[in-house]
Amino acid sequence: MAWCKALSALVVVPLFLLSLSGGQAAAQSVEDFYRGKQIRLVVGSAAGGGYDAYARTVAGHMAKYVPGNPTFIVQNMDGAGSLVAVNHTVNVAAKDGTVIAAIHPDAVLAPLFHPDKAKFDSQKFIWLGSPVSLTYTVTAWHTSPIQSFDEIFTKEFIVAASGGDSLVLPTLANGVLGTKFKIINGYKGASAGMLAIERGEAQGNGGDALNALKSVHSDYLTDGKLRIIAAYGLKPIPELAGVPLVIDYAKTDEQKEALSLIFSNHGLGWPYIMTSETPGPRAKAMQAAFDATMKDKDFLAEAAKRKLEISPVSADDQMKLVATTFDTPTKIVAQVKQIIGE
Repeated sequence: MAWCKALSALVVVPLFLLSLSGGQAAAQSVEDFYRGKQIRLVVGSAAGGGYDAYARTVAGHMAKYVPGNPTFIVQNMDGAGSLVAVNHTVNVAAKDGTVIAAIHPDAVLAPLFHPDKAKFDSQKFIWLGSPVSLTYTVTAWHTSPIQSFDEIFTKEFIVAASGGDSLVLPTLANGVLGTKFKIINGYKGASAGMLAIERGEAQGNGGDALNALKSVHSDYLTDGKLRIIAAYGLKPIPELAGVPLVIDYAKTDEQKEALSLIFSNHGLGWPYIMTSETPGPRAKAMQAAFDATMKDKDFLAEAAKRKLEISPVSADDQMKLVATTFDTPTKIVAQVKQIIGE
């Protein structure tokens, strides 16, 4: 019997210690957890682009608002429109609150269009917000025979595309509304597409981000060489007063739903997310830190210096928008998928 008592003692002590350890971990404050830690900001695009520039600017200022003042590092993980980054963040990376992903909004819709590749549920993300809201436009060069969106229903409009929204948006407009965009795809980036427009190879762009236009080609807009003839937003855009919305050309509810499925994605901005398994107090601390960063004077000054427009989207707005988007009827999703070749 003596050996049984000895064995019991050996078992009870480790269990007691384990219980004590677990209690201490549960009671650990957010500040204690993050002190001395390193936060990894995974960017779902290559280094040197717009997403990367925003992420590095955010990372340079957000740490001071996180309890415990951890350090931030940026890791680029491009591939498949941020699918690689999201799959990694949700399925591989640490779930303890030390990983944030900055992603392309198209990845949010991936479970609808590519459930075989998207190993995640976008509706379960923890949203931090976005440093910038997005507005995509249709632009025409000053020498183009097309100078209004209405004309694209009766005349061919040759536009340069480099994949992404510059391809998807005019393709969607053609398939849903019957516009006559002639899309020349294959240009390596927006700069190459603009050069093609300048050379007369194309007459405009069927899906160009307004913030990118203002930061890179503001002179073309101000001197009238490039004209914005339509916008893809869901609601009027104050700075584009008088510019028609593409969605207003929808004649049926189904057409409007089809356009909204893609256009709603723009409302997400360039999302910053965490996995749903992040402990609640740490997730709330990160959301608060992100919000504070968006108002930080040093962050805003650096963004202005780098010509990065700051027009934040809140985590609550992102969550509501995603919920609405995923309520889109299955037949509409299938229609859009067929049109844009997803």
